[in-house]
Amino acid sequence: MNRLMMNNKGRITFTSVIFSFFILFSVISESHGEARKVRGDFLKANKFYYEGRYSDAIKEYKSLLESDERIWGEVHFNLGNAYFRAGELGKALFHFKKSSEVLPRDGDVKYNLEYLRSKTKDKVESKPFLDPRGLFPLNKKETATLLIGFWVLFWVGSLLQLLFKYESFKWVRNLSFFFVLLFAIPFLNNAFWERDFGVVKVSKASVFSGIGKDNVKLFVLHEGAEVNLQDQSEKGWVRIEVDKNKKGWMRKQDLIF
Repeated sequence: MNRLMMNNKGRITFTSVIFSFFILFSVISESHGEARKVRGDFLKANKFYYEGRYSDAIKEYKSLLESDERIWGEVHFNLGNAYFRAGELGKALFHFKKSSEVLPRDGDVKYNLEYLRSKTKDKVESKPFLDPRGLFPLNKKETATLLIGFWVLFWVGSLLQLLFKYESFKWVRNLSFFFVLLFAIPFLNNAFWERDFGVVKVSKASVFSGIGKDNVKLFVLHEGAEVNLQDQSEKGWVRIEVDKNKKGWMRKQDLIF
């Protein structure tokens, strides 16, 4: 517990500095006034957090998610901290997991996420059909950038090898193609196989065989349980999957997703 609390405080202080530099070197197209407002909102949220005004901090952090997506990883991390301090384990876990999608190599994010998972009653974790993150700890933007970069390099190498017949260009072409195939795995996973996830945010939630409480209650999940979302089209209800043997319908109001 102490380590989590110390990491949170240190991380928020550190991210305040990083955020300040980010704003200083914002893209030219972003107006100075808007950048200053976002920075002010971020520091205001941190101030609320330090003062123990967690509901106010949460409100400010959530408003920042509507701004530049480059700060989403840090904002989700701080939201996780605030929800944890407010005693809402399910929402905290959800935001730490969202932060891990943007900051997959961040040690503080990993630690806090695993810490909260150890505190959940249901030891379940939503698993995608294909999960290459252990081999490729990259977020979606990084994966797409590397794939496009090596794809361009492959064609450049192919063209140069065709024109000049140098062996070195052949190596560039072949090696680039290898990396194209390598990074195509996480890219395709992100594009086609990765499913949305949700986290139970109430103390206890029932899972039914169909839409409506008059159906058979299949099992119960507790706060912090992670699920894959299969069908969100029905009003007020969502079809979830814990694993291949545990599926059913839950009320949307019992989940954060």
